[in-house]
Amino acid sequence: MRRVLSANRNKVSRLHNIVEELQQEIEELKHENKSLKRVGHRQEKQIKKIDEEEASLPMLLQRHSAEMRTLKERLRRNQDTLHRKDKESRDRDHEIQKLRDKVSSYRELSQDKKLEERAALAKKLEKLQNDMAEKNKKITVSRQNLY
Repeated sequence: MRRVLSANRNKVSRLHNIVEELQQEIEELKHENKSLKRVGHRQEKQIKKIDEEEASLPMLLQRHSAEMRTLKERLRRNQDTLHRKDKESRDRDHEIQKLRDKVSSYRELSQDKKLEERAALAKKLEKLQNDMAEKNKKITVSRQNLY
């Protein structure tokens, strides 16, 4: 009987140890399951965030394209304006040079030949000099506006 009781105690003891091991394994599995649920929740949040970003990507690309078109148009207009101002400046420079040449030729005429119309030429010379001064002022203002 002692043997039977001893065997039963041993058996109960082994079963008790097995139960404790299984309970410990259950606790570990619960802890692991809890951790996996947290990781799964974080991953779901990240996936949702990525999906939202991907959904907004076409809109961002469309906005970027529209902005690029606008900037290209502004660049083209600015270049056109710059070319136009540059041409105007060259035209004015050419006109001033013509006036200088005229002034120079009138000056030579008035000094080389003692013409009767010296007074008329002097008036023309003065008028041309005034015109040239006005043109110089306009060019200066245009150049300031250009830069």
